[in-house]
Amino acid sequence: MTDKNEAVQQIVNEFKQRKWASNPMERTLELVVPSPQSAVDLLRIALMEIPEGGTFLDAAICFMPDDAFTELTKLALEKFKVNRKNRLAESILHYCSLQSVRTLHPHLTTIFELLPNGGTYYEFWPWRESGKQHFAYLRTALENELVDERRRRSWKAMVETREPEVLQFAISKAHRIGMNERCKEYLLLVGFEHQKTGFRKLYTDPVYHLFFAPDYFRIKEEPQVRWRDMIRQNHPTWKLSDSRAPKMRFGGNSTSYCACCGGELHHLITLEPIPDTLEITGIQRLELASCLSCLGWEQPRLFYKHDRVGQPLQIGFDGARVTPKFPAVALKPTEVQMAQISPRWQWQDDAASNGRENLYRVGGNPCWIQHSEYPTCPECSQRMKFMLQITSNLPTVEGGSWMWGDAGICYCFWCDTCKVSAYLWQCY
Repeated sequence: MTDKNEAVQQIVNEFKQRKWASNPMERTLELVVPSPQSAVDLLRIALMEIPEGGTFLDAAICFMPDDAFTELTKLALEKFKVNRKNRLAESILHYCSLQSVRTLHPHLTTIFELLPNGGTYYEFWPWRESGKQHFAYLRTALENELVDERRRRSWKAMVETREPEVLQFAISKAHRIGMNERCKEYLLLVGFEHQKTGFRKLYTDPVYHLFFAPDYFRIKEEPQVRWRDMIRQNHPTWKLSDSRAPKMRFGGNSTSYCACCGGELHHLITLEPIPDTLEITGIQRLELASCLSCLGWEQPRLFYKHDRVGQPLQIGFDGARVTPKFPAVALKPTEVQMAQISPRWQWQDDAASNGRENLYRVGGNPCWIQHSEYPTCPECSQRMKFMLQITSNLPTVEGGSWMWGDAGICYCFWCDTCKVSAYLWQCY
């Protein structure tokens, strides 16, 4: 047995004996960061010996080699088939639906029958990117099944494919299974709206991540946790591989003012250059700013009209001036770099990330904390497209840590017709 195999078995044995007192997270990271194959070895053994799973095992999944998912997926399905209480098997399948969803597609019939992660909000994520591969099976289940629950499950799986032809069929059958009233809700959850001309997608596929200086997130009053530092230094979503990625201004104050409270807007980020994939036309730079004192507290959503040079002017509010209940200061100014990384991180989720992943994203599918919430433009009434999200724990100019509510996420949207941006946030 090699030293690494011994280290893997030792982590498993000590966790079984001492649980979290064995410090499994830090020890796992020390092992799998320099040796990704050790993550696979650890998960194989844990599937048999630690079926209850654990966050240190979830973290190990993120460091697995891309080509290891195929084998591990088969093993997880086998273990779950034998033991429906194998939570680690379900967790592996859950993370696979985020990081390597196409490796699940050959097993969609088995997944539909076994119901791993049944009843969760991510139950149908394995059908993402599957197109029409499983359509015939789902169509048969929807049209011929006598059990309503199975028919509804097949319908939800269809919607998750995001394939227009499959979506059209699902909509046409919604009334037959009692989903007609919730059809719009489910479409928005997967980022689509149904129009007379067809389906309109409310997000763009390419994802950019924002990369910060290594010491940016250090808060003086916050005790440092070694494993958290190890994650920030080594997790793939926190590592910028292209040093040539453009630098952009982040944080600080804007020169524009809040119509609600009269204070300076808080600058979030200036996109310069603007990625072509965001489908923003007619301007070369875009300053994104909002009022941290008013957003979510005094007004649930805030809207801004942008001029030819991308500067924001608040619109959609004509009420009396307010005194914010929770006055905020600006985010600590810095420069960030924006870059695309591996397609493995196209799909992300806040709860699954559990603080490990970089969720500062431009483009892509929004990581909703609650329900989908695409605002409509106050000028043209068209539903706005998702543009970017900024999560919590950002340092402020006064040395504190900014939170959107309770560890929430701020979402930004765009109407290109009217050059209007919108902001809202969600939290737990």
